[in-house]
Amino acid sequence: MSTIRCYDSDGSIIDELYQWSSNVKVRISGIDLTDVASLHFCNRHSKTAIVVSGEKQNGMITANIPNVLLQEPETIIIFIC
Repeated sequence: MSTIRCYDSDGSIIDELYQWSSNVKVRISGIDLTDVASLHFCNRHSKTAIVVSGEKQNGMITANIPNVLLQEPETIIIFIC
């Protein structure tokens, strides 16, 4: 398991997410992928994951965290596929 950086819509680093957070992006680096990955977001109560296509920029994968998961008081889990 890894810790990743999260950014707000202005590009500022977010240290913590709150239930009222929205439009938050994650940027993931240090993973050597030839293709753009899809990110699967869920929490411990999810029955299915929400799939978001990542964008590859400057050696990093960037994707938006689904706002519906930011509204729940649970840890968000991300799988990179």
